[in-house]
Formats: sequence, structure tokens, C-alpha cells
Amino acid sequence: DFTTASDGESALKKIAYSEPDLIISDWDMEPVNGEELVCRLRDRENSPDPFLPIIMLTGFSEARRVVAARDFGVTEFLVKPLTARRLYERLVDVVENPRPFVGAEKYFGPCRRRAAANDFAGEERRSA
Repeated sequence: DFTTASDGESALKKIAYSEPDLIISDWDMEPVNGEELVCRLRDRENSPDPFLPIIMLTGFSEARRVVAARDFGVTEFLVKPLTARRLYERLVDVVENPRPFVGAEKYFGPCRRRAAANDFAGEERRSA
């Protein structure tokens, strides 16, 4: 079962009552774009589900876009044109390899680290 929305504002309204398991959002929408949608969903105090997995779609593959998406809290990132295989791979990652959520003063969302830094041995080293 799935629901569609034409922009971030209508998506937020539908999320509040439909309780989806996953969001697949385009970056470029108006009046509320994908970045604003993600930021509002990651707002722990006002979101219907701040832990909701979000796959962001965009036609732009520049590194700055990927980094920006990671920094505002997307779970996965896909560049258009997408293929069924690439979408499937992202869905499997979200379901079978969920990243833990972290909270900091200016960030809440999936852990942005994809690989363990094995060369760091300090007392603040993460165990996973």
C-alpha cells in the first residue's frame, strides 16, 4: 500500500495520519521542497515520526548535494534516472542494514558514518 503527495507540505499532512514505513521524496518540489520535508520530519518535538527512513531522489549528483542531504538527515540518496535495481538496493539497505539514529545540538537523523574508522583508538571511539 502506498500514498503519493505532490509536495512536502501535503506529504507532511498525509504522514501524520497514514503512518508510512518509508518516504521516497524528490528534492525539487514546491512550495515545500525535499530538504524542508526532511528537516521537518527530523524535528523530534514536532514530527509525527522523526525516525522514518527517507530516500531522497534528485537529478543532481554533485558531491555537495550528497553531503547536504546527509547533513539534513536523509537515510539514503538516489540520483535520477533511477533504475529498479538501484531502488531495490536502497530499500534493502534501509530494511536490512538500518543505521542507528544520533542526536546532536544541530542534527538528528541516521548516523552519517558509513564505515568504521579502524585507525582511531581514542576513548571516544565508537564500538560499532
